[in-house]
Amino acid sequence: MGSIVVISIMILASAGILIGGFLLFRNVFDRIDEKWHDRWQYYKVIGVKSLRKAVTVALCIVSITFALIAGMCIPLDINVVS
Repeated sequence: MGSIVVISIMILASAGILIGGFLLFRNVFDRIDEKWHDRWQYYKVIGVKSLRKAVTVALCIVSITFALIAGMCIPLDINVVS
């Protein structure tokens, strides 16, 4: 095969991969956006108070977990809980 044919095949294959990747990325992004929108619609209907409570509880759990891990990992005698 000539070098022009090989180059054109490589360009077409690269363009096909780029276009396929772009379409796949767009499709995945649209699905994530749709699910995100549905989730926020649920919280708008149910109310923001339940979302605030859930976020507060999650932050408290994460903070306590980090405090316990820091207490075990830090060798100094300091108060990491407060």
